[in-house]
Amino acid sequence: MTWVITIVICIYSLFTFSEIEKNINNIGLSQENIGKNGISVIFKAFLTQSNFFLLLINMYFFVIFGSFTEELLGKLHFLILLIAATLFGDLLHFIAAPPSSTFIGASGGISGVMAYYVWKFPRSKIGYLFYLIPLPRWGEASAYAYFMVWLLIMFFGFTGLMPILSHLSFLSILGGLTVGVTYWFITRESS
Repeated sequence: MTWVITIVICIYSLFTFSEIEKNINNIGLSQENIGKNGISVIFKAFLTQSNFFLLLINMYFFVIFGSFTEELLGKLHFLILLIAATLFGDLLHFIAAPPSSTFIGASGGISGVMAYYVWKFPRSKIGYLFYLIPLPRWGEASAYAYFMVWLLIMFFGFTGLMPILSHLSFLSILGGLTVGVTYWFITRESS
């Protein structure tokens, strides 16, 4: 499921990059676009990443944490977590952001998946490949460190320190985090 969602997001986003500003205005998640186009905007906004950099960042973290979380929860519960984190993040954005605020991306859903995994396995280590001249080497970092790096990147986008990430909704990310931690709390006794 994680890989299928990743491939669909990549394909959909690559087709929207050529006219991204127009697409953000038409399918970005906003109160106005929901009114004009219905709830399909939620799905389209989830699939659309604003640029190649954000696509790489989000899909990298989604594949790592999504794969582990899907294996742990099973496909159905993984999908429930992803959808709930996305929808609650969208709802939080609608409640607290200005009505004209438009955003796109899967960051709310991804933050929910990551938060669940980090709270479930706070001390787990995740391997990564880095290049030490002239040979590649394997290293590892805690899931918590990965999570903090991702949050820091998202925060830089939200605050304008990384203009390439300007269409993020930090409120959506916080909503997704809330769902991920809540889902962990509800299911921690059963696992």
